[in-house]
Amino acid sequence: MKDAMGLLKGVYEARRYEGRDVLREMEQGDPIGEALARQRALELSWIDPSLKGFELVQSSQALNTVMNEWYDFILETMIRGTALSLNLRMGLFGNNVSPAATLVSDSGDGSYFHTSLGEATGYTVDSGNSTNRSTTTFAAAASQSITNSAAASRFTFTGTDTIYGLFLIHGATLKDRSQDSGYPTTALCSAGLLDASQAVSNGSILDMVYTQSKA
Repeated sequence: MKDAMGLLKGVYEARRYEGRDVLREMEQGDPIGEALARQRALELSWIDPSLKGFELVQSSQALNTVMNEWYDFILETMIRGTALSLNLRMGLFGNNVSPAATLVSDSGDGSYFHTSLGEATGYTVDSGNSTNRSTTTFAAAASQSITNSAAASRFTFTGTDTIYGLFLIHGATLKDRSQDSGYPTTALCSAGLLDASQAVSNGSILDMVYTQSKA
């Protein structure tokens, strides 16, 4: 799906993994066994990032909206030459809404993205970090496209939630929103509503891939 200005397009992909022991307990209908297996899966995910012992159970994609704020950021750094200190983070949202291009990263603004999207925060990243949004590392751009598919942004959940979409933000590491100060310090890059929501629980893992390219 092309963004409103028609210059960039992007696709988000969400891949949900569950522990094999969790799936076995679910099949047997044992809620206590499932809860114990989920806790073990959570702890395993912090120790071993290889997904050994997990299975892919659902994959979905998100329609892309590139934010006006991101265009301003690109023009400011690439044309005007403002110093760039890049810090891209991926986050999740729990409201069943399509993101508008006018959403911004400023918590004091009426179009603040968190108000509209409802950021989900019940997860850990980077082997147990409970305060940050997920690190997002892109490979070198090629053929007018850039992606983090070689190093998907990972979220390991510590509770039950339903994830409807995801977003990419620059300059705001913490998920408590204390760093969401608005352009030009921070900038909301893009967001997307998944074509199928992802129901997660303790020990569930979501790997998120984002690809942005020339429209």
